[in-house]
Amino acid sequence: MTKVRREESPPPQIMDPSRNVPYQRGPLLGKGGFAKVYEVREPHGKVYADKMIRRDFLELKQGSKAKVEREIRLHKELKHQNIVRFIHTFQDSLYCHILLEKCNLKSLFHLVRFRKALTETEVRYYVKQICDGVRYIHSKEILHRDLKLGNMFLTREYTVKIGDFGLAIKMDSSSLRDYGKSKFSLCGTPNYIAPEVLAKLGHHMAADIWAVGCMTYAMLFGSPPFETKSLSRTYAKIASNNYTIPKKSISLHTHSFIKKLLDPHPELRGQLHQPGQNQDLLQEPFFKKGFLPCTLPNSAMACPPKFSVEALQGKDYFHQNTHTEDAIPPGCVPGNLKLKIASIFQQSVTSSNSSANSSSSSLNSPTILTSSSAILSETVDNLRQCVRSSFMGKDLEFPSPVEFIPVFVTKWIDYSNKHGFGYRLSDGAVGAFLNDNTHISYCEEEEKRLYEYSDVERSFTFNMDGVRSVTPDLLSRVHLLDYLSRYMAKKLACANPSAFATQVTVTTRSTTTIPHIVKWWRTPRFLVMILNNTSIQINFIQEHTKIVLWKCNNEFFASFFASKSLPITFNLESLSTKAAFIHTDIGELLQQVLHVLEDLNRRNELEINESTTST
Repeated sequence: MTKVRREESPPPQIMDPSRNVPYQRGPLLGKGGFAKVYEVREPHGKVYADKMIRRDFLELKQGSKAKVEREIRLHKELKHQNIVRFIHTFQDSLYCHILLEKCNLKSLFHLVRFRKALTETEVRYYVKQICDGVRYIHSKEILHRDLKLGNMFLTREYTVKIGDFGLAIKMDSSSLRDYGKSKFSLCGTPNYIAPEVLAKLGHHMAADIWAVGCMTYAMLFGSPPFETKSLSRTYAKIASNNYTIPKKSISLHTHSFIKKLLDPHPELRGQLHQPGQNQDLLQEPFFKKGFLPCTLPNSAMACPPKFSVEALQGKDYFHQNTHTEDAIPPGCVPGNLKLKIASIFQQSVTSSNSSANSSSSSLNSPTILTSSSAILSETVDNLRQCVRSSFMGKDLEFPSPVEFIPVFVTKWIDYSNKHGFGYRLSDGAVGAFLNDNTHISYCEEEEKRLYEYSDVERSFTFNMDGVRSVTPDLLSRVHLLDYLSRYMAKKLACANPSAFATQVTVTTRSTTTIPHIVKWWRTPRFLVMILNNTSIQINFIQEHTKIVLWKCNNEFFASFFASKSLPITFNLESLSTKAAFIHTDIGELLQQVLHVLEDLNRRNELEINESTTST
């Protein structure tokens, strides 16, 4: 009887006897049931992933050798941008080696484990590639049978590569389309096994489609839909199609896509092997109606991506219908916010601003004044049109939110009795609007801190590498900003980052190096801030609630941030057509915000006229 040797690491140098090529073994990349994958490097520097299977194991376990030969045979014939590239195979005295393309960002499993959950845009980006790869596999009349996040590998360019064909099988055309002729063996990963496989009806293309649905769900919500701590309970949930959509707002198209892929009836899940034909999954609104980026930023491994306005230019991505059945009811602000906030605006803005405790940025700078005035005036006009039109609207359905949020102020400190107003943005930038009408801010760019300074006459960026060329006056402003930044980081609470983990941020870095405040007002009840990225933020100080009115692609949006709740964003134009909206908490809240901004706009226009007259 052949005995399996004690498990030990492969030698540091591996020789391919068929080509007489030596490979330097690197670190362990992963391991499976009877194989380990190591990084290997050839003499010319090329790096691969080497799947090593002990030969004595293959000789001992019945059928394992034929299984590996089948894996090699099937994988070798697959050549597609979304399939891990097969390089070469050889054997030495100890191992059977399968050389494969190395994917530097590991797998989608590692990404989801680190990020907890991904945005809909990211999920759409990854699922599109997965579907492209599965379409190719099915076109070759191959079933993968072990599609899961751990087998979806990622390159540095965020390209998905489907790997691990250890359970894959080749089927003839008739058996691919006929359940009665499908081969049966209960294999795969429990969380991804289709109900018909559990029912011993065999594997079919629809079982791979089911697995795509499980992966889509897991990327959105952090874990597969049927996952439990007990294998028997997991199988019971799969058999009864017992899963729920977590309380998180997702688009109607995404909700429908998941429901379709996880349909208990295999024939209703859609297909990928016949492009453009009936039930082609790549023709689903999930792909056609949602924002599908061409690539993702390098930071996507660590945090939700941000897309510039130009990336969305000319697209209709902001008009998605969204499913809210299991999410925050769209007609109300969470936590009885209406009752909490109603009293805030009972006093007039005029009396609040004239109180001894109120503060305001100075109105002496013509450049800043013109910019902030234009933003305020345009926002008021659009919000007024939205409110007025909704009163005349006939559509009784409530509008659907969108999946985007703007860059907004997360922390602030009113230090105007000495220096000015400091703040931190949701994208990590920190700024200070100083009492002499100058502004200084910084952001982190490629592990370096980039500063931006602006006053009435000029605006420029700099870093402290050239500290000798920085004037003492500018250096003192840098030190003040750094002090405010440290103070806010240490003393001020920030919104829970997980609340925004599934939201896509629309950034305006293309139009301004660092978004910054150009004007602000503060009363004991609320804080209004105008940013140079055309957004206006209203903070309700006591309630820790924020409303941001912002512009993108020549359209206006309103984002609501309530403590302990997910943010929610609406397109103002879509709100204006909905009669139901104006009578909700959000509708009443926006009416009150309109009154505040109209009053500020009138006061602003008066001060502009006075300033013009005096000059």
